[in-house]
Amino acid sequence: MKKQVSLFLIFLFFLPQAFAKIESSIEMKNAFFEGEEIEAELIVKNLENAENDVLVRAEIIAPFYISINPQEFFVKLKGFEEKKVEIEWDESLPSSENYLLTITLTEKNESLLLNKTFEVKKKEVELFSCLDAECKNQEQIFYIGEKVCLSFSNTTPINQFKLIYGSKEETLKLPTCLENLKRGSYQILAFTAYETYSLNFSVIKPIEGNKVSKELNFPYGLLVIALILVLITIFVFKSKKGQVSFFVKTISIVVASLIFVFIVYYFSSYQKSVAEEKASSEFKNEVLNLAQKLISSEECLSYKNEKGTIDVNKLEYFASRYKGIEPECAKEINFDYTITVIQLPKKISVLPGMKRTSGTLAWIPNSGYGNSVSLVSSNGKEIRRHWTVPAGIYGDPSRTAVDSKGNAWVGNRGTNTLVKIAFDKKDCIDKNGDGKIETSEDKNGDGIVDENEMLPFDEDECIVVNVRLGSNSGDMKIRAVCIDKNDNVYAGHWSDKKLFKISPDGKILKEWKLPASPYGCVVDEEGNVWISTIDANLIIKLNPKDDSISTFKAGKTTYGIWRGKDSIVFTTWTYGSIIKISKDMKKEWEYANINLLGARGVFVDKDDNVYAVGSNTNQIVKLDKDGKFIKSMPTCNTPTGISMDSEGNIWVICYNDGGIRIYDKDLNVVSEFTIRGAHYGYSDFTGFQTGAQLGMSEIKPSKEIEVEERVWSFSVGSEKTFGTQSFSPEKAKKAEIKIAIPVTIRYNETFATEGIMYVYAVRGELEEFSGTIDYLCMSAKNFPEKEIKFSKSFHFSYPVRKEDNKICMLNSCKIIECDVPIKIKEFTNGDYQINFIYDATKREIDIS
Repeated sequence: MKKQVSLFLIFLFFLPQAFAKIESSIEMKNAFFEGEEIEAELIVKNLENAENDVLVRAEIIAPFYISINPQEFFVKLKGFEEKKVEIEWDESLPSSENYLLTITLTEKNESLLLNKTFEVKKKEVELFSCLDAECKNQEQIFYIGEKVCLSFSNTTPINQFKLIYGSKEETLKLPTCLENLKRGSYQILAFTAYETYSLNFSVIKPIEGNKVSKELNFPYGLLVIALILVLITIFVFKSKKGQVSFFVKTISIVVASLIFVFIVYYFSSYQKSVAEEKASSEFKNEVLNLAQKLISSEECLSYKNEKGTIDVNKLEYFASRYKGIEPECAKEINFDYTITVIQLPKKISVLPGMKRTSGTLAWIPNSGYGNSVSLVSSNGKEIRRHWTVPAGIYGDPSRTAVDSKGNAWVGNRGTNTLVKIAFDKKDCIDKNGDGKIETSEDKNGDGIVDENEMLPFDEDECIVVNVRLGSNSGDMKIRAVCIDKNDNVYAGHWSDKKLFKISPDGKILKEWKLPASPYGCVVDEEGNVWISTIDANLIIKLNPKDDSISTFKAGKTTYGIWRGKDSIVFTTWTYGSIIKISKDMKKEWEYANINLLGARGVFVDKDDNVYAVGSNTNQIVKLDKDGKFIKSMPTCNTPTGISMDSEGNIWVICYNDGGIRIYDKDLNVVSEFTIRGAHYGYSDFTGFQTGAQLGMSEIKPSKEIEVEERVWSFSVGSEKTFGTQSFSPEKAKKAEIKIAIPVTIRYNETFATEGIMYVYAVRGELEEFSGTIDYLCMSAKNFPEKEIKFSKSFHFSYPVRKEDNKICMLNSCKIIECDVPIKIKEFTNGDYQINFIYDATKREIDIS
């Protein structure tokens, strides 16, 4: 199956030649189905007078487990008004929400990058059963004696099929037909490389409809023959009057009695069969409810109440805690069970060290907590936390800016260093040469990076640049940090009144002396650097191309700063206002309000709406492009920084309470959580300006790993055992069933794989007796001052005895966990009406 991207280039006339002025956009659907061609339309304007051919590079970036190859090609612009270029991918695209189409247009050394996210949806899986040529896709019901033909229709190749019936399972090769199926419930599992599908069907007696199975064919022929024999006997012997009347009567009575007994026996057996079928169905429903409880409740195996997702750490705990007993979260009175969890083996492609996250990410400075910076997910999880200076040095990081690859550049105001932290581990440096990348990250998956999970600064292999800028004198050093479209970094030294230009690999390219100390900065589309200066009451504009410097006299403190469309917006801190100026340094408007007292961070979205925070009032305010008030909302304690992520949500970081609050564009709260530390920063900590897609894989998968098969099951003697390991002897069993449920096995926030959970359940004499004792023990625990007394009927096929904390029948024993002593009379085989008594005075249980 091939995926295709179709690119349509439309060229317009009479527009500027400069490549920086090219206007481009991608038009495509947001979602496709598996098997559907991926089509996009690239609209490019202002290319009529382009001096050179343009290199167009298109790439689909997939989630970490899906590998696809990029395509690269040249588009010759001259002589064309419209050109169509087709790109084909040999690999198929499985369903996922996180695909990213990137198209790069390059002329000379200038590049324009366009991004568009889309998803591939799963087609409705056609897992169906058919009776010969008649498809029963809706009912999934068959009758005893019928041939059941099974097939699977889906675009994804199938690795394996299994048929499960009761406690038995069988591997199938489909398509196939099954004959002589017994009455009961069946389950089919289909395993693909990415998913596991399940289908249930039943084989029943033909109570309704015209179908009649051999098992239910009433022997009407035999009945007719018997009646004919009776009539013949009566006719033959009736001719001899009075001689054999007694014999005839006797034969007739005997035959009639036999027929009556047979009919009674048959319909009694039928009623018993119906009752057994009903009981079996009810038992299966009870076991299914138990299984759902195990995988859906956070008290049991569920990963954070994610239905169908098992927490492997809980699985390990259950294995050590519940040997031979059932977990408290899922105790059953009338039956016992055991669990087998199988992790399915498969190969997946991953980015080396890249972690899969849900939502978006941001690099947050922790000025008040041990000189560190954190990579944080929008779901409140801390992915990484790095020291920004060696131990014993006061760093006090207060600025983080993010380049187009998601790397964080951190300015330390307590010292004169600028640090680069790699986002993708493939960009980290194996400093000790051991072939592995070691860094400060959440190793145990609890969403917090503790200090024992953090490596020393010099040993952290994802800290790839540590450059000194200017002198190390004065109270404050590196304050302003911003990045241009080529990932060059500009960093301002407060005490030296200098601005430095640093290359992506950490080399100092240039420095400028400024008329005032730099506090914050932003780079506009033309590459000009705009700088705020706090008490100097200036906005400085630096043109790196010709080294020219100009200033705007604000007459007020200039604090947080951001760029809009052909404009610059900044806050005035203690003056509680926002000012917008044009790029030729003319004031356009000023908005002042008591809600903005202590105005610090400011941000402008693509529609030129302005967002700012007041740290004295704990408010976020939204204005339109003309400076008119739209809305304000309360936020966390002492907000400092504000930015927008790749999904269009507004992040606010706070100093006093370590709070982070995320809003949509209408200032509705999307998420709020706390990350330890005092968060102090006004720059682009989400990478919005540079187009970083933090939270999405941006590099094609380049490493394949193999997920091994793992089995948690008592049946193979594994230590990963929980649940009951001993059941009633065969004669004492009343019902048994084995069901299978596809599950996700999650190791942490960043990695999960597929598996199957089997539940084997038995209802029998020993299970019902021990379950009743468990019920009494739980009642005594919950109501220790209350007398409890009841009786219940039992039949024992074998003698029952007590051994220490176990109830045994032959070699099968059940562990009883009880907080009070238990006295149990030994029972031989037979029928009993047993009394269960909890004596609250003596605090003991008596069973006799």
